[in-house]
Amino acid sequence: MIWRPGWVQIDVTAPRTTGRDAREEVARAIATTLTDSGWTVDVRGTETLHTTPPPAGPTPAPNPKPAPEPVGEPELVPAAVIASIHNVLEYNWSAEQLDYDQQDPEGQKNHIANDLNRIARHWDLYRV
Repeated sequence: MIWRPGWVQIDVTAPRTTGRDAREEVARAIATTLTDSGWTVDVRGTETLHTTPPPAGPTPAPNPKPAPEPVGEPELVPAAVIASIHNVLEYNWSAEQLDYDQQDPEGQKNHIANDLNRIARHWDLYRV
């Protein structure tokens, strides 16, 4: 049985080492992003969201230069590139996080620390 036709449920999950506060923060960020994009979001607990897209608008004009389709299997990220990403995170972490903390909410919105945190959370490198 479909609870709400046309709605999608999002459950925020993470490794057991990730605390509930971090999962709640991610759920709030997802809800904000979807709401800002015109989606309807119904928060169904601290880590569960029900969402539905905005009504369909007019079909946009086709892009004159469509992006090329990927060919073949996706490539794995080489170990040297992963090591470089780790080095960039380690090198920039403290300074960028300090700068982020000193910004007003508008300055924090597009700060590079958001991207550093996203990468670190993805690879479970730092507790953010």
